[in-house]
Amino acid sequence: MDDMRRAAEDVLIEAGALTKCDVHGDVYDCDSDRLASAYPIANSKISSGQIVLPSGWTRKDFTDVVKSVYEDNSNIDYCPSCDKNDRS
Repeated sequence: MDDMRRAAEDVLIEAGALTKCDVHGDVYDCDSDRLASAYPIANSKISSGQIVLPSGWTRKDFTDVVKSVYEDNSNIDYCPSCDKNDRS
C-alpha cells in the first residue's frame, strides 16, 4: 500500500494538486482545482505500465488512494518543516 500511496503522491504532484518541498520533501496542498486532472494522469500511467496495480486492484481502487492522499495533505498550504524552522 505504501508503494501505491507514493505513486498517488507523484500523480498529484504532476497534476499540480500537491507540491513537494524542495528542501524537506514534505508534501502540501497546492491547488485543489487540479485534483480532477490527477485522475486522467493516473489512468494514463496505469495504461502505459508506469504504475502497476497490485493483484486484485482496479483503477478505481487506485483513484481512491489518489483522493485519500490528497485529502491527507489538503489542509496544509505550506511546508510544515519550513514553517517549524521559521518559528525556531
